[in-house]
Amino acid sequence: MNDDLPYQDCGERICIVGGGPGGLCMARALKRRGLDYEQFERHSDFGGVWDLDNPGTPMYESAHFISSRDLSGFLDYPMPATFPDYPGNRQILDYLRAFARTFGLYAQARFNTAVERVDQDADGRWIVTLDSGERRRYRALICATGCNWDPNLPEIPGHFSGEIRHAVSYRRATEFQGKRVLIVGAGNSGADIACDAAANADRAFISLRRGYHFIPKHLFGVPADVFGERGPRLPLWLERPLFQGLLRLLQGDLTRFGLPRPDHRLFESHPLLNSQLLHHLQHGNIQARPDIAHFEGDQVVFRDGSRESLDLVLYATGYRWSCRYAADYFTWQHGRPQLYLSIFSREHRNLFGIGYLETNSSAYKLFDQEAHLIACHLADQLQRPRQAREFQALIQQDDPDLSGGIRFVDSPRHAVYLEVHALQNYLRQLRRRLGWSDLTPGYFDPLRQAPAPLPASLPMSDVILITGAAGGIGQCLARQLSRRPVQLVLVDRDARGLAALRAELGEATLTYAADLCDEDQLAALIDFVQQRCGRLDALVNNAAIVRVGPLTERSPASIRQELDINLLAPLLLARLAIPLLRRSTNARLVTTVSLAGIFPTPESPVYCASKFGLRGAMLALAQDLAPQGIRVCCVLPSATDTPMLRREAIAGGNALQFMDPPQSPETVARLLVRVLDRPRLESAPRAGELWLSRLAMLVPDLLPRVLPFFQRRGERGLRRYLSDLEQRGLAERHEGAWRLRPDDRAE
Repeated sequence: MNDDLPYQDCGERICIVGGGPGGLCMARALKRRGLDYEQFERHSDFGGVWDLDNPGTPMYESAHFISSRDLSGFLDYPMPATFPDYPGNRQILDYLRAFARTFGLYAQARFNTAVERVDQDADGRWIVTLDSGERRRYRALICATGCNWDPNLPEIPGHFSGEIRHAVSYRRATEFQGKRVLIVGAGNSGADIACDAAANADRAFISLRRGYHFIPKHLFGVPADVFGERGPRLPLWLERPLFQGLLRLLQGDLTRFGLPRPDHRLFESHPLLNSQLLHHLQHGNIQARPDIAHFEGDQVVFRDGSRESLDLVLYATGYRWSCRYAADYFTWQHGRPQLYLSIFSREHRNLFGIGYLETNSSAYKLFDQEAHLIACHLADQLQRPRQAREFQALIQQDDPDLSGGIRFVDSPRHAVYLEVHALQNYLRQLRRRLGWSDLTPGYFDPLRQAPAPLPASLPMSDVILITGAAGGIGQCLARQLSRRPVQLVLVDRDARGLAALRAELGEATLTYAADLCDEDQLAALIDFVQQRCGRLDALVNNAAIVRVGPLTERSPASIRQELDINLLAPLLLARLAIPLLRRSTNARLVTTVSLAGIFPTPESPVYCASKFGLRGAMLALAQDLAPQGIRVCCVLPSATDTPMLRREAIAGGNALQFMDPPQSPETVARLLVRVLDRPRLESAPRAGELWLSRLAMLVPDLLPRVLPFFQRRGERGLRRYLSDLEQRGLAERHEGAWRLRPDDRAE
């Protein structure tokens, strides 16, 4: 570096290089912490690899997300419900740019500006040289240019007289027409492109070096990642054979299609998520071949001695990770930068990479987590120097095992592979140790500069009545629906809670304080809706209570109250509301039931009785009301972090529901919104739990024998939950016992 060349000193400002998904996450995180930054993008707009017009992008017209819509969106900016389960590349590009507009990220971005090189000066500051020759000096450098730009081309002996290309040059399926085509490589992109070849080429083949475990994109009608992520966290020794058995049941023996048998166990390599390739193999549209041995003229000779005459060999063999402008400042091993948590440079202070990770999860929410860590550390350097020094020491010395107990295959790609749950658990520990905030729903809402796009699936001026609206799930649902052009009618017995919620959402929100156990008040509520709105489009039965303890210690009055609120009130209200619902062209009766409506939980027999009965009643009503145009839907959440669950935890309720961390009420509310958009009879935030509960109830006699094996795990989870409540200031120890703090008891 020539220190004599002039530069502009940008003070404490931070430099972000790259305007793709990782760079956008980073910009939003810095903005949320009030940190000044500049962002450089060599192309004309945000989007990164998702922009087909971006020079060098590996994107092609048929590309779709391999993670599903509902698990792939950024925090506080979910993908629209109008998107398909697996959005296409144009939808993702539109989504990314809408994200940037919503959070005001365009103002700090400089487009059509490439970074040529970076240098760290004697003070540890970063001097960034732009393609214009301009030089600028920053406190920190964040490399967010991704890792799918430099194609990896294998060296194969012999000479091929046809065309050889890498997938980075592939754009559309018509390129295969009239050709005999071989796709080399069966990663997710390779499998996608092979499907294009199968449907368009004269003859199509795919060469695989090793066998893979094919995971279909849907399991039981649910996106595969949703099925896996929202189910219970089983130990690996149990999860692996269960899922492997399920795949074998659904797919059979894949070697009958010429595919090699996997040389590794399930979960030990990056998942191959594809349903179409097996379809084309089954129908003979494409044929599987082993690894290539060598070329001979227009023929490709494979390792088993077979050969094919071909016109085009297209390598879908991945990309060499690189960061050309800062390559000298990264330590590379097996073609991967060696970074603490795949983020922080150990050798060079304030050098960060975002997106340089391989994991078994959707990327965008992990980008949010990465960006949050970087922003917290950079803020600490200015505001809390002791914590900054503590974390800098961790960057130098800490070396956690983030494999989650999985022995990944021995390959360059998996040398830095992270198991997502192990990573998330460790990041949670770091945040608590250093006093950093968790990324909870609503964290980024203060940055919104424009309203979120309104999904077109709900008609204008829908009238939606929500009971239990002042509770945890009810409040979240009301907030999410308030962004839409709907008329909300919020009902709860807590008049003060309703008043506070109305003050937050606006005077147009209608509220009605009522005791749902009082039939006269229910009738008055329906009269109120009739007079003020003239119709009702959706009734959301969401109110519930739970009391824990042995049945013999319950009073008859408490038993009746629990049954009245949880079972009788929803039925009586539905009975009164049905005539109003009949007037709607989009009538929905949605009920928050609970997974306890399928799976009985110890120590809560009355609650289970009410929920079993409620689910049965709604399933029956679904048949009765369908001819009248009213769609009935049940949502079955498991343990949810609401005041009701906190009271149950304090009272020593059923520990089994704490085997996994409770889900947030925002998660349940988002599912309720999706059900209002796309009604379905039964759904659960953690879809895997729903299916496991149904399977378990096929053999209920086994429950008394099996459940004790999970009791200890549940008790550990309960202790963690109580400790978490204490750290959040919601619970405290008093005279050797747990109790809720007064503010939380009031909810």
